[in-house]
Amino acid sequence: METDKWLNDYTNWLRSQFQVTHLQNSESDEISTPFHNNIGDNIRLYVSALPNNRVQLDDDGETVNNLSLLGINTDSALRKRVIHNTCEEFSITRHEDVLQVTGTVTDFPVMQQHLISAILRIDDLSF
Repeated sequence: METDKWLNDYTNWLRSQFQVTHLQNSESDEISTPFHNNIGDNIRLYVSALPNNRVQLDDDGETVNNLSLLGINTDSALRKRVIHNTCEEFSITRHEDVLQVTGTVTDFPVMQQHLISAILRIDDLSF
């Protein structure tokens, strides 16, 4: 079988689906991912450079806001616990409604994967 080749093909295709836009009048970039959220939009992440070779990734509050737009109360005890546990599992912090992660630039790949995974899991509260 050609599993290694297929994995390389997938990786190349996946990378081609990401789009990066520099936000004017900002020190941040928007990353549009090929993954879809619960309302069918591409999940967008925002990356900001920090001092000492560090970066922050966040969702700008879109994940929790989209749930609210769907009429889902994210302040119920059960949903709060699910969101909290999900954030803990993926080392994500929640500041008000913004899901975010901070680390070194070398941690960027894992941070991005964890943030996307947390967003997808929290989006599942809509089902």
